[in-house]
Amino acid sequence: MSMQDVKRIEIKVRDRASMDRCITAAVDRMIERARRQGTHGILVTRHGDGHFVVGLSNAVPFGYTEQLDFRRQTAGRSASTGPGFQPSGPENIQ
Repeated sequence: MSMQDVKRIEIKVRDRASMDRCITAAVDRMIERARRQGTHGILVTRHGDGHFVVGLSNAVPFGYTEQLDFRRQTAGRSASTGPGFQPSGPENIQ
């Protein structure tokens, strides 16, 4: 799979050290993709304990990385993320 095919990276971990390592690796991969596109920022979404998705979002300005935590927010997305984040084709890092 080439870097251009990576739309999002799904991460499932059981401990803090793995979480830090995997999220850092996923964000680093998305930075490379974002640089090539030059139009999207990176959104790190926490869906639950140990479950994250890292992807590009047109709701995040180019050059920025934002976080969204659905554990604290069950009624939709926050205004900071907008409707533009629609990932597809997950790649898992475990």
